[in-house]
Amino acid sequence: MPANSVLLFDPARGHFLLQEEGVSVGSATNEADLDFLVGKTVVEVRGDQVVFEAGTEPAPRLFARVEIAPECADRGGGPLSLPDLVGRSVASASAKDGVLLFVFADGATLRCEPDRSYEAWQVEGGHPLRLIVCRAGGELSVWDETPPTPYGQLRERDAATAEALDKLLQQYHLPPPVGFQPSERKQGRLLRWRNRG
Repeated sequence: MPANSVLLFDPARGHFLLQEEGVSVGSATNEADLDFLVGKTVVEVRGDQVVFEAGTEPAPRLFARVEIAPECADRGGGPLSLPDLVGRSVASASAKDGVLLFVFADGATLRCEPDRSYEAWQVEGGHPLRLIVCRAGGELSVWDETPPTPYGQLRERDAATAEALDKLLQQYHLPPPVGFQPSERKQGRLLRWRNRG
């Protein structure tokens, strides 16, 4: 996930990605399109990140993070490490039922299974910007290039999402993001409480 972001899930409204610039609502699915990775070459490996486009910022512009140990193999099934993938070009990429699979042009593969308790992997970046996260259990959260809605505009642009975010913040005992004003109901209760003093 992008740095300084929080992922929350609401069964009725979807997957909320809270970022500095605003909130994005993603969809839940069992399969995600990764065709944008076909033809990309692994340029480096940074810990658990398989980087396709490094860019000039500290965070890569396009990468896959594999947080659960992936299975990497050469064409004949012999084991490979992540750094062994540098210089290899993606021939096909898929994400189905929580399984991330890259097949490289030389026949090597990277496979990452979902985990019951943890986010196993994610793919982030590209143009247009995408974020695909394999949640605990294998369900995928997918966000496309739609820019996040600034917190200060959320109540007027999408009241239902603002209300769902209010409930999630309360449920997880999280403070509201900067710029996200309390609902009128909450403001009214707060004013009544203050006036009692």
